[in-house]
Amino acid sequence: MFKSYSRSAAALLAIITIFAFMLVNACYSDATSGPIKGETAVGEFFDDFNYSDPNDAELAKMGWTVKESTTEGPGPIGCSWSKSNVTFINDPAMAGNKLARLTSTTDGTNSGTSQAEIFQQRKFYEGTYAARVRFTDSPVSGPDGDSIVETFFAITPLEYDMDPNYCECDFEYMPNGGWGDTRCFMYETTWETYQNEPWQSVNTTEFQFESFEGWHELLFTVKNGYVKYYIDGKLVASHSGKYYPEHPMSINFNLWFVNGGLLDSSEIRKYVQDIDWVYFKEYAELSIQQVRKAVQNFRKDSVSRKDTVEPKTGSVPAPCTLICDREVNTGDYKITITIPAGNSATSLRLYENDELVMVKNFKPGSNRENNYSYVVRNKAKGDYVYRADLSNGNGTLIGEDLTVKVTDIFFDDFIYSKITDKNFSKMGWTIKESTTDGPGPIGCSWTKENVTLVNDPDMKGNKVVRLTSITDGTNAGTSQGEIYQQRKFYEGTYAARVKFNDSPDIGPDGDSIVETFFAITPLKYDMDPDYCECDFEYMPNGGWGDPNGFMYETTWETYQGDPWNAVNITEFQYRRFEGWHTLVFTVKEGVVRYYIDGDIVAEHSDKYYPEHPMSINFNLWFVNGGLIDSDEIREYTEDIDWVFYAEDVVLTCEQAEAAVRNFRASNTKRTDTVKPKDAGLIPQESAVLSVDSPQNSGDYNIQVTVPANSNARELKLYENGRLIMVKPITPGLQQVQTFNYQAQSKPVMTYKYQADLSNENGTKSSQELDVEVMIGDFPVNVAINKPATGGNGLYINPTALNDGDKTAAEGHYTGVGGEGLQWAQIDFGKSYDVNKIVVWHYYADGRIVHDLIIQLSNDPNFETGVVTVFNNDTDNSAGLGSGTDEEYAETPEGKTIVFDTVNARYVRHYQNGALKPDGEESPYNQIVELEVWTAGK
Repeated sequence: MFKSYSRSAAALLAIITIFAFMLVNACYSDATSGPIKGETAVGEFFDDFNYSDPNDAELAKMGWTVKESTTEGPGPIGCSWSKSNVTFINDPAMAGNKLARLTSTTDGTNSGTSQAEIFQQRKFYEGTYAARVRFTDSPVSGPDGDSIVETFFAITPLEYDMDPNYCECDFEYMPNGGWGDTRCFMYETTWETYQNEPWQSVNTTEFQFESFEGWHELLFTVKNGYVKYYIDGKLVASHSGKYYPEHPMSINFNLWFVNGGLLDSSEIRKYVQDIDWVYFKEYAELSIQQVRKAVQNFRKDSVSRKDTVEPKTGSVPAPCTLICDREVNTGDYKITITIPAGNSATSLRLYENDELVMVKNFKPGSNRENNYSYVVRNKAKGDYVYRADLSNGNGTLIGEDLTVKVTDIFFDDFIYSKITDKNFSKMGWTIKESTTDGPGPIGCSWTKENVTLVNDPDMKGNKVVRLTSITDGTNAGTSQGEIYQQRKFYEGTYAARVKFNDSPDIGPDGDSIVETFFAITPLKYDMDPDYCECDFEYMPNGGWGDPNGFMYETTWETYQGDPWNAVNITEFQYRRFEGWHTLVFTVKEGVVRYYIDGDIVAEHSDKYYPEHPMSINFNLWFVNGGLIDSDEIREYTEDIDWVFYAEDVVLTCEQAEAAVRNFRASNTKRTDTVKPKDAGLIPQESAVLSVDSPQNSGDYNIQVTVPANSNARELKLYENGRLIMVKPITPGLQQVQTFNYQAQSKPVMTYKYQADLSNENGTKSSQELDVEVMIGDFPVNVAINKPATGGNGLYINPTALNDGDKTAAEGHYTGVGGEGLQWAQIDFGKSYDVNKIVVWHYYADGRIVHDLIIQLSNDPNFETGVVTVFNNDTDNSAGLGSGTDEEYAETPEGKTIVFDTVNARYVRHYQNGALKPDGEESPYNQIVELEVWTAGK
């Protein structure tokens, strides 16, 4: 019985899954299962409650405690638990038998409420728990209607909110309902954990909406990863996964009132619950018939109580190792669980996505390592999380999660007899042959001879693809090498192991050479919107006017060749990359990320995100106009060890390399389950955007309508190029699908919205929708996220100046210029009537800012119409006039400056260092946040 004072109706209704348990383990086995050989002997607990009163010495000797408290829950806040509320009465139906009776009373007030509970030691874990209990639907005296809870349960107490060691398995009967539900019901709940304030629970529940007044045999079993609940021999609930108990529990009975559930009456009412007997058998999974027979035998032999269940003083098992032979695969794989020698575990439970899939029982303390396998075949695409739990009589050790990704995969280790091997082209590769195609010097050629297979000098039996490019210094005397795949790769992880070279194998160095790994959708015409490209390009000798060697990653929206006009985004690394490197880029959820040897080097999104399937390419080429002035032959090379692609999943560099190792370990030279993409099957119709108010004061609703019969699978909504909403789409639905994005308290500016519909074949973009947020009847911060500049630049984090984040920590403030007097300026975009400014400088040490001057103007150069709203430069050292405002110590609340309304488009902030509390003068100028507020109406 969890120790909570309240539970909401919403929480109750949210966990109703009535009858779902009938789908799980519909059959009940009467077979018992004792301890594994070598394990502690089976413990058994039985009590017929043949005691005189709650002070009977035998009661405590048997391990029972009668609860006494005025502070503990559950129940009305301020109620009490009294020892006198637990009594032992003669059984009117059986001469010589006694019953434990719980009595709870109330006068309708919390302080006038007294409740009853009796509980055992915390030493019961896996096995069968049973009791014969009499429930009552109404009080034995006084008016009916209180929300009363009659129980039988096992529990490990909650030590703190969301305690992972908390466990509970309970029957709770509520004849008058509770928590907003007035119906009579029994429910069975298995708990992982919870917190009280605010209420949050992790549990699973089944309900029976009927009366259970009278005697019932309640039984629940904790065994082999399942908690099963029975009433009078009928299975009513079955729970497993993360809800399975992990630690020894106590056996409890209590009778209590729901907080807030008392009837509005001062007349005293008395409720009772009777218990005939309670029984537990360790490690066993018994039927009620077997339990009933055991009780009959005890009574036949005049045994009124027995307890051979040993207290749990040992430890839970040591951890096992869980591995998968292919953590990224196409649906066939093997999970291996390794239990080290000497482990005290007696059972293993393997879960897949919290569903129990394998149980093994064994002898503890084996002197050798033991391995257990779970083989999976033809698994559907998706992520599968596995966990192996080990148990013994002291509890369960929860294992670490192992995620296995099933998807379509392309892998090539380039193990071919020769480059003309028919399997090479059968694998989808094409060697570029042309005298007209770019890139490269105009008039150069691409030849088949420039692509070869060579033995890997570092790995016996391995081969690598070698691209060779040769030049004699003339365009016509230049030949280049390229291989490329079919255009069928879209979202997912692209990886390759590539060897770059900083100088030619033959001849003088200095040509502008480009060594690459990329994916591309070809350009059909200038500024083709369907063009896509994601590339690594290494230029050891620089190029395009930059003589420095560099690697760069570029994501392309489109371009035209003449005159040159590119729509792309690029990051550079100015360092050497000669040698082998693992290159990875991922295309997923609107973001392209680039990694070199596991380190992220670039991240691109918004309009640059690819929209169509691409080919995988490697090429080696010279920049047009980048050949050195020499007719001596030079020969450059680039090697590729392997290439790997996993569809629709994001993998790390380490995971991609592990997948390759697994392929090699299984002697898999190549595989391709990636299906060709029919470009005609991209979503044919775009989504339609609408807004309830195109011009508003910051609160509005964007509605996205997906056409009927769309074959899209995903919707993405962008705001000013930033992804703000992702929704799954049901393809082929015969009616339109609508989605809403509610904008609230948006700052003043114009917002552009665009929606993309996508499937595995590509993306269809909607037309843009403009929404203008204007001044309303309330003040608005017109400075937030607006363009900012500095007299001598902004550094550290230039956007922190007006991003809404008021944290005084490294990276959360803007450095302004260098040392001495410096200024920063924000452009609101247009003129506003403003009357308040709030400014935060670095406040962590309470420093005092010098020569703080804040001005407003409609002139970006602040030469005309300047209004000074704050100036603490009393000696005019800044040359902007003497101020009358006082210096102040910085605080987390910032400095609020209120003034008569000024019409302005720009704010300028001056500062000349600061005085630290220790007396040290800091020459630096650091602004955490600058807000400028409109006057409102």
